[in-house]
Amino acid sequence: MVLKQIFNTAGPTPYVPTNIKVLRKATNTIETVPLETYISRVIPGEIGDKMGGKTVEQIKEIYRTQAIAARGYATYSTYFDRKHGSSYDVCDSTCCQVYNPNLTNSYATTATNDTAKKIPALVSGSPYNWNIKYVHAFFFNSCSGNTKSCKDVWGTDVSYLVSVSCPYDPTKYAIPATDGHGVGLCQDGTAGYVTNGYLYTDILPHYYTGASVVTGTYN
Repeated sequence: MVLKQIFNTAGPTPYVPTNIKVLRKATNTIETVPLETYISRVIPGEIGDKMGGKTVEQIKEIYRTQAIAARGYATYSTYFDRKHGSSYDVCDSTCCQVYNPNLTNSYATTATNDTAKKIPALVSGSPYNWNIKYVHAFFFNSCSGNTKSCKDVWGTDVSYLVSVSCPYDPTKYAIPATDGHGVGLCQDGTAGYVTNGYLYTDILPHYYTGASVVTGTYN
């Protein structure tokens, strides 16, 4: 697939894949799944149990934030990070994103529809001269108060994957530990931010430093 970009006077409009090719590891088969269907079946398996004590609207916002991050990860994997070669875009395990075609819920469906085609991206420029950089939208469970930089974890310096504070991670006062690789969006921290009144438009640019949430078009 050739990566394309289109631009308009309102801002940059990146392409997002219409479909995702997913390796089902248990059967060693490849499924072609519409992007938004895929996202709605990734969120429940990835978000974990972070809904206790949350209002309905807070739960929806947590799901929306995760949907955009998951879509950003899938888009980057499809266009750039071909770690599995050319046969498929992602696998269905934690190696990529956990995908279960039988696991979804009303929050996941609503969040996917509410954020359709939205991804985090770095944007600069002006009308007719936009520059956009796709974000490799890593995420993980918990960081105990600070995320990690891509350089410290994997040895690659990435401007939008630097260590940032995570003040609303409920484990920040525990013995320092990270559940996951620690790079990118912290899911516990996201839940904390939402509980304190923040929206995905605030949260995603914090964890993906300098990024904006942009709406793409299907390719």
